[in-house]
Amino acid sequence: MKRVLETDNMDEKEIVIAYDNLKTLDLVNDYFLNRALELCPAGKILDVGCGTGKMLRNIQGDYEKFGLDISERLIEQARQKDSNSRYDVGDSNNLPYDSGSFDLVMCHSVLHHLDDPRETIDEIVRVAKPEGAIFIRDLIRPASEEVLQRLFLGYLAGHYDEQNKRLFENSLRSSFTHDEWKKFFPEGFSISQIFFYNVAAVSYTHLTLPTN
Repeated sequence: MKRVLETDNMDEKEIVIAYDNLKTLDLVNDYFLNRALELCPAGKILDVGCGTGKMLRNIQGDYEKFGLDISERLIEQARQKDSNSRYDVGDSNNLPYDSGSFDLVMCHSVLHHLDDPRETIDEIVRVAKPEGAIFIRDLIRPASEEVLQRLFLGYLAGHYDEQNKRLFENSLRSSFTHDEWKKFFPEGFSISQIFFYNVAAVSYTHLTLPTN
């Protein structure tokens, strides 16, 4: 299936509300967050593409928390709901933080929104401490439209309204294949683990990044 870049405007109020209220995503986010925090029991955390800050709001413990998103409306929502984290509006291709600043940099389901994710990956590596952790996951594009619809109908029918169904399908169409990941990062960006998260029937990839 040919990649079609997602064009939804994440500043639209209705989309902000839809993303923040979607309970099915909570299960995926919680699993991702628990795995990420295993890599960093304390310290300074950055969530790149934090949206409304749902994951940072769920982090307890000795952490200094930062979130960044390009959408002013999403960041406004995050600030209203979470006074314990710092939220910045900014471009993931030019992170407004010093090099080697964070003990953990996480990025969940963001890269498929980008035409080419290499600059964002380079920035994530730059702002992470040399001994810090990086945890990234994203969607894998289905092989065909038929497979996409089968995944949705098999696992998510009845959980999504029509708007969220469209957003989810558009995200899958905008995602990258395994081969595209390898082509983008021939210098050492490797796919270390691929697994299916059954609740959402979405194939996530755990990507191991070089730190130098």
